[in-house]
Amino acid sequence: MYLALEFLDTSAAHSPHFDWVLAHVGNTYPQTVVTEVLNLGLNNFSSNPPQGGKLSSVAGILGHLSTTHSKEVQNAFDQLLQVRFQI
Repeated sequence: MYLALEFLDTSAAHSPHFDWVLAHVGNTYPQTVVTEVLNLGLNNFSSNPPQGGKLSSVAGILGHLSTTHSKEVQNAFDQLLQVRFQI
């Protein structure tokens, strides 16, 4: 998770110019990256106050990955809901 957090921090700091790097890594390891980006995005969203740059990066990265890895995004989202909300 630390590496994904570092990637997301760098991506947010240099967005939109660095988002493609994390999106490319996500194309190579979609399940891992999608799961981590979703978790980090949710954690950031629930922080007080949320950091808009990180949320924009999360949205851009997931938007890109959903075009090529929609099944992995859906599975990671379903898993996140089940774990977080014990559905």
